[in-house]
Amino acid sequence: FPNIEKLLKPSPVRITAFGGTNIPQLGTCLFSVEFKDKQLEVEFFITDIAGSVILGLKSSTDLNLIIFLNLTWHFVIASIDQFDLVL
Repeated sequence: FPNIEKLLKPSPVRITAFGGTNIPQLGTCLFSVEFKDKQLEVEFFITDIAGSVILGLKSSTDLNLIIFLNLTWHFVIASIDQFDLVL
């Protein structure tokens, strides 16, 4: 995105990787995200590192990319062989 600096808003949020490494961020920016019939304005943290875009839990559930099932462990253990799991 050329000239993205004009769209950035400063943010005091500190981002850390799983191992505790600090990930410097340049600010936040709103982007329109669309999946099937759902469209959202999502705030993204902009960084200057190589890597994939990460969509947060709330945005993922709002877009119906993730759904939560109210299952008990007994049901999950008994049924795990019936599903293809993609991680």
